[in-house]
Amino acid sequence: MAGDSKLKVKKTSDLTHDLLKISGLEIDGESLRGVKPLYHSSDVTSRLREDNGELECFTEEEALSNAKVKKDGYFLTLKTF
Repeated sequence: MAGDSKLKVKKTSDLTHDLLKISGLEIDGESLRGVKPLYHSSDVTSRLREDNGELECFTEEEALSNAKVKKDGYFLTLKTF
């Protein structure tokens, strides 16, 4: 019976370790508790333009005008899966 109790403790310890690793609270045995998350790992600035809603968009008819095959306002393509 004493062996069973050691086995249960070992399994519990392994499970705790695995859960910490999965949850992201531990990396390579180091605890991440109390570490504040970074929004960016470096000083990243967006290179994309501002979306101001003033862009001219295609109508459905214009978008589908060059489609070889279309149906009910959608492009028809070959299966991809």
